[in-house]
Amino acid sequence: MKTFAQLSALAAVFSGSLVAGDYDGKNIIDPKQPVSQSGNVVGEIGISGGWNGAKMTTDEGDDFDRESTYFTTIHGSIAFRALDLYTFAFDAYTRHDDFGSSNEFDSNNAPEDENGFGSHILFDFGTDTRIGGFVGYGDTDAFNQTRNESYDVLMYGFEANTFIREDLMFFAQLGYGDKERPGTTANEGFRQGLVTRAGLTYFANENTALTLDLEYANSEPYIDGNDDGRFFGVTFGGETRISDRAPLFVTYFTRYDYFDATTEGEKVDEMQVGFGIKYLFGADSPLEAARKGRSIGTPRLPTRASAWTEALD
Repeated sequence: MKTFAQLSALAAVFSGSLVAGDYDGKNIIDPKQPVSQSGNVVGEIGISGGWNGAKMTTDEGDDFDRESTYFTTIHGSIAFRALDLYTFAFDAYTRHDDFGSSNEFDSNNAPEDENGFGSHILFDFGTDTRIGGFVGYGDTDAFNQTRNESYDVLMYGFEANTFIREDLMFFAQLGYGDKERPGTTANEGFRQGLVTRAGLTYFANENTALTLDLEYANSEPYIDGNDDGRFFGVTFGGETRISDRAPLFVTYFTRYDYFDATTEGEKVDEMQVGFGIKYLFGADSPLEAARKGRSIGTPRLPTRASAWTEALD
């Protein structure tokens, strides 16, 4: 049932691509002009995969567990405008890390499956700036716990994006997160925590965009009432068009995440490299998609921090 619900949510997001039949590969919008037509729809659907290396260390820097494995992700988003002033956006992803096939993890208690969903509403401030709010939900398996002991995280907060210049967009999110369903005990996982996210997207040309994305989060009772959590993530990635006949893009990224239970003396970090392909609908270029309000997604750190709770205890 859980898998069916996840796939249903993704299908709902991806179904927006059916409205993209009026795509014209030669019509590039003027980046100085706002998109003012109500009903404009933009979004994407893609798949990616790569390598993820997880390492657990002590405060002294000693490795006590490490493993690497491949991962796969299916993701999508859809955004549309209303009343020439508002942008509504939705995004979703499902990810699988194959830790269960490694020597260090059992297939029934590894942080293998992770899912996320986000919804956004933004208001136009002039031609270059949108400000609004988001609600995000994350679900993940937990390290060293059976699959029925998963963590569910709810996040909500404010977000904004603005064009600093014609080829450079700044985006930011500030929110609050809390674990909705307990794992082993009610005091574990990402609880009563703040999350911040900020980044820059550089539109190098009509075919390529590069993004630097930074996240920082904390959780007060991460393990128990005495153990705070501190988390950091940085992603550098991009998208490049590979076909003149259709808006198909190759995607690529590298990401580093760091998770720390401040008084437990143990840390986890993950280093990832990934590649993929995606279809962009409702726009001919990354710049046009951004101008039309393509979703910037939601923070990932609270959900991933919950996955590694037991590894830091």
